[in-house]
Amino acid sequence: MVAREQQGRGIGRQMVDTFETWARGLGAARLAVTSNRRRTDAHAFYEGRGYDRTGFRFARVL
Repeated sequence: MVAREQQGRGIGRQMVDTFETWARGLGAARLAVTSNRRRTDAHAFYEGRGYDRTGFRFARVL
């Protein structure tokens, strides 16, 4: 997560690009990220980077 006051400066894009390059180098063929349903800004960011929305994750506190 990039601090709100730093957003829009390309930091998140650089982080994702670096991680994708690293993962490809290890032979990864697919990446998945999670984001809280309320973080619509993050959803737009990832969708803008070519990530597909694939569903919801469920969790339960025990």
